[in-house]
Amino acid sequence: PQRAIVFATTRTDSQLIYCYGTALKVYRQSSSSGRQVSNIMLDQHGTVLKVSYFKLFRYASVFDVVCMCLGTLGGMANGAALPVWAYLFGDLLESIAGDIDMKKVEGIALSFLYLALGAAVVSYLQMGLWILVGTRQARAIRIHYLRSVLSQDISFFDAETGTGSLLTKMNEDAVAVETAMGEKVGTFVFSVSMFLSGIIIAFRFGWDITLVMLAVMPLLGGSVALLFKVMSDSSRKSQAAYSEANSIAQSALSAVRTVYSFNAEAATQAA
Repeated sequence: PQRAIVFATTRTDSQLIYCYGTALKVYRQSSSSGRQVSNIMLDQHGTVLKVSYFKLFRYASVFDVVCMCLGTLGGMANGAALPVWAYLFGDLLESIAGDIDMKKVEGIALSFLYLALGAAVVSYLQMGLWILVGTRQARAIRIHYLRSVLSQDISFFDAETGTGSLLTKMNEDAVAVETAMGEKVGTFVFSVSMFLSGIIIAFRFGWDITLVMLAVMPLLGGSVALLFKVMSDSSRKSQAAYSEANSIAQSALSAVRTVYSFNAEAATQAA
């Protein structure tokens, strides 16, 4: 699903600053491009403006595209390595079950060696290149986010949000985006490739048992989806709480003399 993530863009009549999970208030917004309600940015149809996942790669260069292609191919090959290993291991057990055929065992051993060497190369491509892509994209997003924040009028920081909250979002949200655009993509490609390769090999050598195993897949999928939903909601709530606490603490420490002059220590601690 589409989600609003750290993203900054500039239009002719407004400047939008999106943060992970929610959208900050737009400081300048004309009626032609949308309307502002509370702290959620809505368009003229009343729907929340969100950024699609693939638009996060809008700052990708040709080098990044090449890295993504090679990393995807590496993830696909790395995912297929485990089912192939299971097939070779089963073949090895059959070879030593009765009369041992040393030539066949030696051939399987060499196959294990070649598979391990190939898996080492493709796993490096999968993890290394996707992590590099995520780091480069997060850096570009941080730069555009900071430029958009610095272009706001001074009243934006007084009325709309706190400096500590902006810094927290720029740091934590960018890390989340970096992981989602880098390491997690490689892991996703690896998992899908391993699943499909395993299903193909399983149908090839035991279609009846494979059908029985597939019968429980909807239950497992529902459990995983529920787990991700709970973890996502918990992470969003904790991040919002940390952001608010950081904003209050930074504001109080930067104006500690004012806090003491008005005897507002108790109110600050309560906040």
